[in-house]
Amino acid sequence: MTLSYDCRKLAELTPEQRDAWRRLQLDQPHLDQPFLCLEFAEAADEFRGCVEVAIATLDGKTVGLVPFHRVGKRRAVPLADGMNEYQALIVDANADLNQRQWMAAAGLGEYCFDHLALVNARNRATSHTTGPCPFADLSGGFDNYCETLKQRGSRTIRETLRKQRKLSREIGEVRFQLETDSTEAFDALIRWKQTQHKRTDVYDTFAHDSVIDFLRRVWKTQTPQFSGFLCTLHAGDSLVAVHLGIRTSRVAHMWFPAYDADLQNYSPGLVMMQEMTKALADQGIQRLDFGPGPQRYKRSLATDAYDVGI
Repeated sequence: MTLSYDCRKLAELTPEQRDAWRRLQLDQPHLDQPFLCLEFAEAADEFRGCVEVAIATLDGKTVGLVPFHRVGKRRAVPLADGMNEYQALIVDANADLNQRQWMAAAGLGEYCFDHLALVNARNRATSHTTGPCPFADLSGGFDNYCETLKQRGSRTIRETLRKQRKLSREIGEVRFQLETDSTEAFDALIRWKQTQHKRTDVYDTFAHDSVIDFLRRVWKTQTPQFSGFLCTLHAGDSLVAVHLGIRTSRVAHMWFPAYDADLQNYSPGLVMMQEMTKALADQGIQRLDFGPGPQRYKRSLATDAYDVGI
C-alpha cells in the first residue's frame, strides 16, 4: 500500500477528492459538523481568499483532508479563524497517517487550531483542554429533550414559556420563523451584535464589510449537506430576536444570536432558542450545538457537553 501526501488550493480539488470529503464526514459522527463542510470552506475561500487543503492518499484513494488558511509561509490557521467553533482532521478512521509528514508535505511547520475536536488519544496528548461546549441531544425528539431537562432539575423550559406568554400578552402575539430571507432581519442582527459588542467592550468583528459579506454568503448557501438559516422572533409587528445558524442534515450549530436589548426582561433570546430547538427537532436534527462559552443560558438549555482543544 502506498501512502502519499499533497497540498492544493480548494478550487483545484478533483471530483474524487470532493466526494471523499463528503463521504468521510458522513462516515464519522464527530465529523458531521457544519464548520467542516465543503460549503463552509468555499465561503471562507471567498471571504478570506486562498483556502488550501492538505490531502492524504492511500493507493489512489483520498483518506484525509485538512482545509486551512496559510499565515506567512509555514503556519496554518482554521478556516474563518475567529468565527470557526469546531475543527477536526477529516480523516478515514482506519487510516494510519503520519501527521508530521502530512504537514511537511504541505510546507507547514504548525497548525494553530483553537477548537479542535478531542476524539482520540493523540489529539488529547497534544492539546490543552478547553470548554466545555454544551449541546442539546434532540435524537429522541423535542418532548424527550424537555423531559431530560426536567429530570435534571432544570426549570428553563417552564420559565421560558412563562416569559413567552408575558411577551405575547404585553407586547404582541409571538411568532417564530425558522428560516427567513428577510434582509431587514439580517441587518437587525448585525446592528444588535455591534451594539452588544460596544456595550460589553468586545472587539467589533462586524465592523468589517468582508465579515458581513461572508455571513451573508453562508446564510444564502443551501445544499442537502449544508445550509445557513436565519431565525426570527416577532412580538406583534416588532422583531425582537434573530439568529444566524448553520446546519448539516443532522447537526445544527447556534452561531450568532441577538435580540432587542430594550426587551431583555422578556428573555426574547431564550424564547427564540426554545422555539428554534423545537423546530429543528421536528425537522430531524439530532443535535444542536451551542458553541463554547460559559454563558448561563447555554448550560440551562444543554443536556450534555464535549471538550475541544487549543
